[in-house]
Amino acid sequence: LTRVLVANLALALAKIAFGYGTGAVSVLSDGFHSLTDAASNAVGLIGVYAAQQPPDDDHPYGHRKYETVAAAAVVAFLVVVMFEVLRTAVVPLTGHEPPHDIPVAGVAMMAVTVAVNLWVLQYELCAGERLGSELLMADATQTRGDIWSSVAVMAALALSHAGLPLLDPIAALVVAGFIGHAGFQVARTTARILSDRIVLSQDDIESVIRARAAATRVLCYWRDRVKDPLDLLKVQVVDDNARVRLEAVRACSFFKTGKALEVALEALNKEDPDPKKGDYYINYTLKETQNALKAYK
Repeated sequence: LTRVLVANLALALAKIAFGYGTGAVSVLSDGFHSLTDAASNAVGLIGVYAAQQPPDDDHPYGHRKYETVAAAAVVAFLVVVMFEVLRTAVVPLTGHEPPHDIPVAGVAMMAVTVAVNLWVLQYELCAGERLGSELLMADATQTRGDIWSSVAVMAALALSHAGLPLLDPIAALVVAGFIGHAGFQVARTTARILSDRIVLSQDDIESVIRARAAATRVLCYWRDRVKDPLDLLKVQVVDDNARVRLEAVRACSFFKTGKALEVALEALNKEDPDPKKGDYYINYTLKETQNALKAYK
């Protein structure tokens, strides 16, 4: 993400300088757009760093929502920039300022911008897929929007140079729309996280549990193909889900070693959800496993 930040910051500074120097409102607006991308990258890096910090006494559930707070800061920044772009674009449209003569270099600059953004998009997609990074994949979506925004500005500049100068501020309004859309997307995602909106339905959760239990069951048949299978079962016998614990205890009965019995007995260290009733099926399976492995004590 640091490389993406540097690329966005370089593009932003170049377009803002060109926009102020030539009066090209659309290029200036697209420069502010790139600046919001750079700010988003910077805040994202800070948020991810904070989210990776381990839990402490003040934050027993970790620091993951610092990333959400960082995203909220990006939304506020996007809103400010959007209104600044709108203000800059409206002035030429109202006739209070004569249209500027946009040099052909503006089109060339936007072409370079599109090329750099295409490289950034490919880099983010590949790195995000390889690292499993939600942040990079989300930023890739935003970069795709940047490419279309830059293409629109490039077309407007070409037509403006051909004798349609009002297309320059109109393109700036289009860029403002892209910025507003990006802000809305980030705000919607942030609101879902802060409101603890459900991510998986109960049916999906049940499907995951069944899959995990089935994988644990298969482990006893693949004990000769899997490295350190008892170490895996040692984790499963104290799993939060009773179905997974049951399958793990049962799987231990297929290992004719004293260590397998020790692993199965680890299930006793897991507190029952209902101490009065206990977990009947797990207790029964544990007794059967003990009987199967009693010769290996």
